[in-house]
Amino acid sequence: MTAAAGITTSAQPPTAVVNIQPGMNVQPVVLVDQNGQYVTPGGGTATTAASLATTTNPVNVAAATAPTTGQVLTATSATTATWQAIGTAATANALATATSPVNVSAATAPSTNQALIATSATTATWQFVPIAAGGTGGTTATSAYNNLSPMTTLGDIEYESGANTAARLAGNTATQQKFLSQTGNGTVSAAPAWSVVSGQYLCAPTNYAPGAQVTLNASSGTFAAFSSATVNTGSFAAPPSGTVIVEVALAASISASNNYAAFGLAAHGTTSPMIGNAVIFKDDTPSYTRPYSLTFPVTGLSAGTSYNFDLMGACASSNTLAVVAIGQSSTAPTLSAGNQGAPVVMAVRAV
Repeated sequence: MTAAAGITTSAQPPTAVVNIQPGMNVQPVVLVDQNGQYVTPGGGTATTAASLATTTNPVNVAAATAPTTGQVLTATSATTATWQAIGTAATANALATATSPVNVSAATAPSTNQALIATSATTATWQFVPIAAGGTGGTTATSAYNNLSPMTTLGDIEYESGANTAARLAGNTATQQKFLSQTGNGTVSAAPAWSVVSGQYLCAPTNYAPGAQVTLNASSGTFAAFSSATVNTGSFAAPPSGTVIVEVALAASISASNNYAAFGLAAHGTTSPMIGNAVIFKDDTPSYTRPYSLTFPVTGLSAGTSYNFDLMGACASSNTLAVVAIGQSSTAPTLSAGNQGAPVVMAVRAV
């Protein structure tokens, strides 16, 4: 069929609206894009024929030249896009900030509970989250525990003073050995405390054992120290009970027969008041050196307070009570006049 005058046919879609002539049987076909706009032989407007659909508006890719290997279609605005390279390792592994990218290329695969932590103004790695205490962070379990712990000093022990409440028990600073103890009420526990075992030595026993015989005299009816410098208990801290047992072993003699004498204790360097009760005895054999074992219960001491006791002596009728001190360790001791006697040993035990 020959086209009517004024009508041009082409392999391309019509470029204009066709006027229908009388006697023609025409079936028009019109192409439209996804937005309902006509598509012309030249591809339509740049906005329609060169666009990608979005839920809100078309994205124009008319300015996108042929891509090269590795490029991706990247938005350059809300309505345009071009082909662009992904970038270098520094940029491909970067996180955006308001001022500069943060490079995370050095961040290895994270472990459970790790967070991305800045190591500088422009880098970050996966790390355990620091736990702050007093302004100091801890990036490991040990350092975090140390930062939050109530302990401050060598020897401290941590315990629970209440529900979810950590407390500090200061270490034992006394020279004597102590043990942790607790005494509850049958239902509820109590805070731990440093205590001593009943019968435990509260300090090392003192031992006055001169190589040659030394006689220490008490020649008055009023108590006086035999030798404050050499015959004493040594320093000890009173136990929680405030009660101790002072034990003394020695050799002594009385200068006159049927004479009375006494041993006692006083605070180191003093003679009054006496500590505890005196041990009073009578010896019918004058100048006879014999061993004595003495026990002095002492009560009313202040727990934790340091004490040191001197051994005191008194003798009636202006006679002499003599402590005869000597140390011999030979398997063949010298058994003769001038060599009798014994070490003076003083010990303190807890009650």
